[in-house]
Amino acid sequence: MTRIQAETLRELAIRSLNAALDGSEDWSRPLDIGGGGNSHHTTTLAKMLPFGWVERRNTGFGQTRPAWRYRITAKGREALANHRASVELARQAVIAAGERAKARG
Repeated sequence: MTRIQAETLRELAIRSLNAALDGSEDWSRPLDIGGGGNSHHTTTLAKMLPFGWVERRNTGFGQTRPAWRYRITAKGREALANHRASVELARQAVIAAGERAKARG
C-alpha cells in the first residue's frame, strides 16, 4: 500500500465513522475526501478496487458519464490497520538504530 492509498483510505474511514455517528450517507465522492480538479483521488480510488479495499456505485445515471461514490470496505479497514502497524514498526526500528548508533559514539 502506498502512502497516498493509505491517506485516501484514512479519509474514507473518517467519513464512514462520521456517517455512522450522525446518520449521514456512508458513500463519498472524491471531492468529499479532498479531491478536486486534477487531484489523484479518483485514480487512487479506482486502483484500490481490485484489492477490495473500497467499493463504488454509480450515482450519475442519465448523465453523460458516471458519477462514482466510494466507501471503504472491511478489507480496506484491515489493510489500513496493517499498513499503520508496519509503518509504526519501521519507525520504531529507525529510532532504535539511531539510539544504538548514538550509544556507540
